[in-house]
Amino acid sequence: MASSKGSDPIKSTRSYNLPTGKVPLLSESDDDVDWTMVAIAMRAFLMRFEGFTEALFEAQMVDVAARAEQKRRLSKNNALNSVYSYLVEMCTPNKTAMLQVREHAISDPEFYANNLWKMLELRFTQERLNKIQGYLNEIGRVKHEANEDFKIFIDRFKKLIGDVRSVDPKQVPTDVNLMGILKEALSENEVLWGHLTLAKNISLEEMLETVSKWKSKSQKAQISDSAVANYSAQPGYLKKAHAKKQRSGRGSGQDDFTDREETRACLACKEVGHLVKDCRDKSAKASWLSKREKKRREQDDDDSRDRKHKRQSRERSDSRTHPRHRSRSDSSERSQSTERSHSRDRSDGRENYKKSKSVKSNNNWMSSNGEEFSGSENSEEE
Repeated sequence: MASSKGSDPIKSTRSYNLPTGKVPLLSESDDDVDWTMVAIAMRAFLMRFEGFTEALFEAQMVDVAARAEQKRRLSKNNALNSVYSYLVEMCTPNKTAMLQVREHAISDPEFYANNLWKMLELRFTQERLNKIQGYLNEIGRVKHEANEDFKIFIDRFKKLIGDVRSVDPKQVPTDVNLMGILKEALSENEVLWGHLTLAKNISLEEMLETVSKWKSKSQKAQISDSAVANYSAQPGYLKKAHAKKQRSGRGSGQDDFTDREETRACLACKEVGHLVKDCRDKSAKASWLSKREKKRREQDDDDSRDRKHKRQSRERSDSRTHPRHRSRSDSSERSQSTERSHSRDRSDGRENYKKSKSVKSNNNWMSSNGEEFSGSENSEEE
């Protein structure tokens, strides 16, 4: 019997080339799991070696013979086992994913990697769709609550839109639909609802800004009460200035739901968008105020000199009378003197007449024959 020279049979060992680097891991929170990005990261990790990508994404054959051939083909370089172990490692941080690993281990005795991948994809994709639908439902049911500040309401509305956009931007409703939802949510406020309904060519951003700056009646009353309280607490000289400002129409406290951008240019720094009173360039503002004060003083000096000159002119005019005016004055005085002289003459004539008539009546006598004779003659004849 031939004896074989004893030598231990040579044991063949297999070596596998495995990808280097860290396996991409899922987030601990389900809300932070973006399955699209998970698929991209896992594919990029497995592309380093041939056959690993197919071992993950190729569906398992139904036919027994075809499945056996598929397993033989994908087991090259131990791809099926390696990819499955990577999937389990990927799911370790997330409790929901580990539950899927457990369910797969019970249902799939072959531990086929693609079957586990599909379970994870369905779980987190469905979760994503459920979240989107939940956010969309909240947007559709949103309502402005009583006494809720409009800015807080708009912030809440924007957050719901942002939640949908963070999951899938394509699922965000159109601007037209969002504007319709917003107007319906504000239907209890008839004034604001009417303003938004009658507005033409308004965009979603403009509508959101308008609503966020809108003030309710209670807010307006509160602002008014606060203004009255502040006014009452002011000293007297400030109250007078405040009253003048109110009468002039500036700072009247009228509420405006829109911010109108200033289009005029500042006279101090020449920049458009604000006035001198709001200018932040202190040096330019101080220089402009100084020039204006100097110009005002010069104007006051000029006005004072003009008034003084006019007063002096009037005084000189009064001290010198024009010759034509003097002749008229002399003529008037002469006519008045002549009138007084004539009046005295008439008065003297009337007095003399009365005296002569009285003397004649006393000295003249009439005879029986009707002849007159004077008292002197009668006395001589005697």
